[in-house]
Amino acid sequence: MVLSIASGRTRQVLCLAGFAVLALAAHLLTLHAGYRTLEKYEPDWTTIGLVRLTVSAVAALLLMAALRQFGGQQPVQGDLPGWLFVAMWTASFLLLYAAALAVIYWPHQLEHHVREGDFLSIMTEVLFVAALVFLVIAARRARHVRTERLFGLGAPVIIMAIAAVAFIVLMEEASWGQHWIGWATPGIFEGNLQNETNLHNFYTYRFEMAYYSAAIIAFVLLPYAWPVEPPHALRGASLFVPPPLFAVAFLPLSGFMYFNWNWVFFGIWFVASLFIAVDIARRATGPGTVSGSLVMGAMLVVSQLIFLMRGETLAWGHELTEVREFAIAIGVLGYSATLWRRVVALSVRSSESGADRPAPVPAPAPREAGHGKLPR
Repeated sequence: MVLSIASGRTRQVLCLAGFAVLALAAHLLTLHAGYRTLEKYEPDWTTIGLVRLTVSAVAALLLMAALRQFGGQQPVQGDLPGWLFVAMWTASFLLLYAAALAVIYWPHQLEHHVREGDFLSIMTEVLFVAALVFLVIAARRARHVRTERLFGLGAPVIIMAIAAVAFIVLMEEASWGQHWIGWATPGIFEGNLQNETNLHNFYTYRFEMAYYSAAIIAFVLLPYAWPVEPPHALRGASLFVPPPLFAVAFLPLSGFMYFNWNWVFFGIWFVASLFIAVDIARRATGPGTVSGSLVMGAMLVVSQLIFLMRGETLAWGHELTEVREFAIAIGVLGYSATLWRRVVALSVRSSESGADRPAPVPAPAPREAGHGKLPR
């Protein structure tokens, strides 16, 4: 009743305040149940666990009610070409489907394909290298395009900063070349949970929380919530935010959970992703986009139920997180290709017009797309 009579800005504030209160309550329930923060346990199906899950779900709905008022008028497809959406959607869907099948039929064999040096780990690094190529080319091309600056920084600097982050993630995953060359771990890294030359395995669970949440925010929540007319100080960021349809392709990033199912924010991201799937399907006009959003949302639910029911049969316990890291690599590559296409389009437009004013983000396309571990 209060939300129905409040103004738009007031509703946003109330929703965000309610989200913060309920998220804190869910965290306190987790502690009350005897679980330590960011530790991995089997899913909690006790009464307290179910109450925590319910509170987290309501918190997620309040968060999305607030975010929807920011990005609710954004064209779903934007400038994302149909073929790129289909490619990203298909890769994410097949990965989620394959992981679910593996957990059902080959839970003891899955670890032999996801550990460092195995197929999935190698492909994760390959995708990051490909993404870096797109980012470097985009940064070079952006030197010839005048765009809105973001906090005083031009597009080439921001793109190279994104590339630097991707490079650091790649090298951390490859233990700064140890996986490729095979040197012995130096003594300074004694205490590393996997005895490797990297930093993130000193703080594995905190790294997972930060890394996975950042990917979900960047590739799912932000594209969905980005407003058509952002505040003046943030207009320069529009070049770097994909359209809402991008979020549909990477809804699976909020899945792949078993031992970290009790983590409050992972539960929030999961419910938020389902909200996005339904809302984008409701807003979309193309039948391919509607069905793609609903099918991906349904697959996210079905696969997560499988992971929760069968996750205890996994031999290693960290298999699903490794699969999620491969899904993130797909997202990084898709994002890099999207950003590269935008920069190329702006470069062509600038050269044709010869204008001296900052170039806008490419206009939305006229139609919808879609036809056609345990401690290491």
